[in-house]
Amino acid sequence: MNPSSSLSSRQRRAAVRLFEAGLGYRVVATRLGVSWSAVARLRDRWSLRGAGALVSKQRGRVFSFEF
Repeated sequence: MNPSSSLSSRQRRAAVRLFEAGLGYRVVATRLGVSWSAVARLRDRWSLRGAGALVSKQRGRVFSFEF
């Protein structure tokens, strides 16, 4: 995940478990004590990609001059 994300990796994993249990994003946000908008964005990614929503994407790759 993005390092500037407002949710920790533990919170994201817990949120996904709660989504899989059938809870909505506002209930999940309340249980985790985090912003509902951050949880809503995670839920949208989760609904499209499933557990792939938790996978972080590499950013800012550095290549050598020779490459």
